[in-house]
Amino acid sequence: MMEPEEDIPMNPSPPHVLTDVEEEVLHGDAIPGTTFSRQFIIRVLRSWLEALERGTYAAPSEEAPPLELDKELEDSLVELWDMCVTPEVSFVLWELEICQLIAATSRDVYAPRFVEISLGILYNLSCIPELVTRIMTNDAWGLVRSVSALLTSSDTPTLVLLVKTLYTWLRHCRGTNISPPVALLECLKAEALDEILRDSRNEELLLSSLNLAFFMENDCDLPLNLATSSHDLNPCSSLIEAVSQIATLHSDSPETMKGLRQASYLVGTILHRHPEARTRCEGYAKFSEPFNIALHDLASLDQLEEPDHIACLFGYQTLAPLLYTPPFKWISPLLRILNRSHVDGASEPSKMIRCTLTSIVEASLVDSDMTETLKDYLRSTLSGDQNGKVRAVEIHFKIFRDIPLTVEDGITETKTDHTIYNLPKF
Repeated sequence: MMEPEEDIPMNPSPPHVLTDVEEEVLHGDAIPGTTFSRQFIIRVLRSWLEALERGTYAAPSEEAPPLELDKELEDSLVELWDMCVTPEVSFVLWELEICQLIAATSRDVYAPRFVEISLGILYNLSCIPELVTRIMTNDAWGLVRSVSALLTSSDTPTLVLLVKTLYTWLRHCRGTNISPPVALLECLKAEALDEILRDSRNEELLLSSLNLAFFMENDCDLPLNLATSSHDLNPCSSLIEAVSQIATLHSDSPETMKGLRQASYLVGTILHRHPEARTRCEGYAKFSEPFNIALHDLASLDQLEEPDHIACLFGYQTLAPLLYTPPFKWISPLLRILNRSHVDGASEPSKMIRCTLTSIVEASLVDSDMTETLKDYLRSTLSGDQNGKVRAVEIHFKIFRDIPLTVEDGITETKTDHTIYNLPKF
């Protein structure tokens, strides 16, 4: 009797290689690399265009209340907003000339939610460097001017997205050496940003506006243009209001601390340009506690790397005479930053804080509670190079006339050091 043959395992056949036609049928109208439907995008854009052409959301009169966006159109636009987080979708939207629709919406639409969604889509497109370059160098639809004009809007969600978009554009231009469009520069040089800082009560908008104003001043040499009403009273009044509002939130988030540091820099630069404003001290006391908190936070960081770290020190250099109120909470963290930056070889922070120390000395505001902190600074500086020693001994002669440093502090004999470094007598 014959044994039945055993089944011999066979390798599966290789999968069928789809032809281009089969691939197209399989994926339908999906945008390559995604599952999003191109037809859906075209359908939404057509509805958007029809709403603009019919003037459905145009302002009926100057004093009319804002219009409500149709729920069905809103849902479709929000879905499109979510979709364009995907770069492939953003490039398709560019090809379909969505920027023309956004420009028209910014100019002609009186429905805040409609404008907000269109700016949200624009912001997502602006997160793609290649598309920002196209917008900045080939603005055939007047998009930049139309969008920038919204900086005077009273709608907070719209302003948040707009300020973030303007910051993204400006940062891209700075990083790629592209000349910013004239319309963008005109917008940033207007008073609207200063007015937002003065009037807004929204934390996200305030922090975004401070971030933009800081970048304009620190990286682009574009000073914050002060509103006339603010300048008449105090050129820093808008920043005082912004800081006061942020401080009421009692937030210790990194974003809040960064905003407070940036505000200190902006106040410093404004006071540097308007020295006469130093005498208008009303309101400056509001800075004291928020900036003490921000400075202690800065002193606790492991490294000083971000530009706003150095900017904060410049702000304190200028603000120091205005914040001379006991118990001088800001001096200790300032000196801790100096000691650490001196050891790490970071010369710029040291320079900033030495200027602040000089103003402290000149104001004769050193008391016994500050002596140990200042002596710690001197110990650190005396261990540095020759120039550092000269500066330290100079400060020693101004501050410690009756509190001589000991051998452990790095100075063996005051007269000897005075002679060695040829310092003038005080």
